[in-house]
Amino acid sequence: MKYCKECGVYCHRGLKRCPLCGSFLESEREAPDALKKYHTEIELSVSYPPVEYEDQTDKTRMRYRAFTLLLATIAICFAINFVVTPSSLWSLYVLVGSTILYFCVFSSLFRHSRAYSILATCTVLISVGLFGFDAIQSMDRLGNLSAVGFSVCYAIPGFLIAMIVTFDILIFVGRNTFRYYFISLYIASVSAIIPQIVFWAIPSLDMPSWFTLAAFFFAVFNCVVMTVCYSRRVHHEFVRKFYI
Repeated sequence: MKYCKECGVYCHRGLKRCPLCGSFLESEREAPDALKKYHTEIELSVSYPPVEYEDQTDKTRMRYRAFTLLLATIAICFAINFVVTPSSLWSLYVLVGSTILYFCVFSSLFRHSRAYSILATCTVLISVGLFGFDAIQSMDRLGNLSAVGFSVCYAIPGFLIAMIVTFDILIFVGRNTFRYYFISLYIASVSAIIPQIVFWAIPSLDMPSWFTLAAFFFAVFNCVVMTVCYSRRVHHEFVRKFYI
């Protein structure tokens, strides 16, 4: 019989992963005395019923329709921008907003993504979107990126701090269940420390960075505290998700 070292249970020899936690099973192990009869007589005749997969044709068609509609909207906006208002870059706002809308809303709905996956995706894309909006307005007003700064110094760190606190609350509320919120927390924390690392790596950037510095230390401190307080749960979460 195969054995799961995480759950401490014996499993059918035909399985590759534990049906309880998803971890990879150890190779054949001698069954204990209480299970020898099952291992030698019953297990050989055990079979699993065929899996019936849900038809995803309609959902896939709807996802492609939503994607096509957004592409058409973006193309129309670019055409109007180029013909009617060539001095402005407002169509780029539509491009960034539509990208966030598709991946954060449409794609998540059609794929029935879990809450942790949706929140992690929104955390990254909204942060990138805030920087994109800032860069567009700088290019629109000055023709260069010299006016970029508000998003990196204030908007993105503030948003990521709020998301980190949100994940902390979700972890505490659901501490007796496995929701994979630690993965989302680490993604938000890594995103929060990137701006300050960029400022340290490129000293020539003349931007006030007190808020990014605060976000950096808050993210690091919060990760350390949460990992220490929930070390066993963090280990189980990564085992279940990444089979390590």
